[in-house]
Amino acid sequence: MASLASVAPDCSRFWIIPKSRQIAALRRGGVDEIGVGRGYRAEMIDLPGLSYFLNQRWAEINMVMSIATAAARLRSAPVIVSYGDIFYRSELVRGLAAPQGGW
Repeated sequence: MASLASVAPDCSRFWIIPKSRQIAALRRGGVDEIGVGRGYRAEMIDLPGLSYFLNQRWAEINMVMSIATAAARLRSAPVIVSYGDIFYRSELVRGLAAPQGGW
C-alpha cells in the first residue's frame, strides 16, 4: 500500500463505503478484507465482516482526507481504493488484484 490511491499487485484488501452490490463484487473478486471509512452517522453503517475507520472530522474535511484515517493500514499491504458510488463487476476486481509485474 505504497500510496493511498494506488493499485498494486496481489491486492487482498479494499477500502470502500459499503453497499451490498459492491461488497458482493469484492468478495467474488477475491478480496478477503474490506475496510470502510465512516463519518457522519457512522452508526448506520455496521455490517458484519468489515473493518471500520472513523473520520471524526467528517464535517471539516473531504472524502479524500477520510482515507487518511486508515493510513497505517493502507501502507501495510497492496490495496484498491474506491468510493461507495462506484459500481463494478467482480471480474474487474479480479483484474485489479492480479499481479501485473513490473511495479
